[in-house]
Amino acid sequence: MGILNSAGKAATQARDAGHVMLGGKNASGLKHQIVTATGTGTVEAKAPDGYIVTGGGWENAHLDKGDIVLESYPSADGTGWKVRIRRGSSTEHLEHTVYAVCVAADS
Repeated sequence: MGILNSAGKAATQARDAGHVMLGGKNASGLKHQIVTATGTGTVEAKAPDGYIVTGGGWENAHLDKGDIVLESYPSADGTGWKVRIRRGSSTEHLEHTVYAVCVAADS
């Protein structure tokens, strides 16, 4: 299975697990938080205790042409969002901020 297929499968599993944990409710009116983490390499923003991740993303104000976002996906257990960004064709990983949108599991 390719990297994109694996990431897509993990995203689907995290979404489905979150939907089950929420009892099939939609996100309207749910208690939520946005958490962040900053670093280099694979950076993960983790949901607080009692929350699950429903989405995520990243920010890097200094990307150059040719820089590569290698990964942006939910953790397999639905408690975090992971991102890895590399400088062009080198092995240097760039500092970036990861965002995770989280909802309370008991909402």
